[in-house]
Amino acid sequence: MNNVVNLKKYCKSHYYILLTRITFNLVTLFIL
Repeated sequence: MNNVVNLKKYCKSHYYILLTRITFNLVTLFIL
């Protein structure tokens, strides 16, 4: 059970990092 929770937390944080990077790239494109 604990491993599943850790896995979910990891996936969530990884997803957020990915989302942030994509957003950053889009913003950079719009600025340029």
